[in-house]
Amino acid sequence: MQRTKIDACVEAICNKGCQEVRQDISLLEQGDNPPELKNFTNEERMKVLTELKTIMAVYGDTCRIYNKAPVCGSFFTYRFTTIPNLIN
Repeated sequence: MQRTKIDACVEAICNKGCQEVRQDISLLEQGDNPPELKNFTNEERMKVLTELKTIMAVYGDTCRIYNKAPVCGSFFTYRFTTIPNLIN
């Protein structure tokens, strides 16, 4: 399993906006798959679900950005580019 595959999928889902991400999380929790995960193993799907939940935890139960604004996509980019640079 390639980490870049997981990261790319999480970013693609996040770019759909908060409401869509929450719907995709719900699908994954019910055992269904968003289209971005059709060729993923169960282990990869669970890793994507964990990442999405972690990202969306920042926003709580509501999102101040409506429709398809890629809010969590911005957080995803920050999390995987800025934070590792701060650590190193």
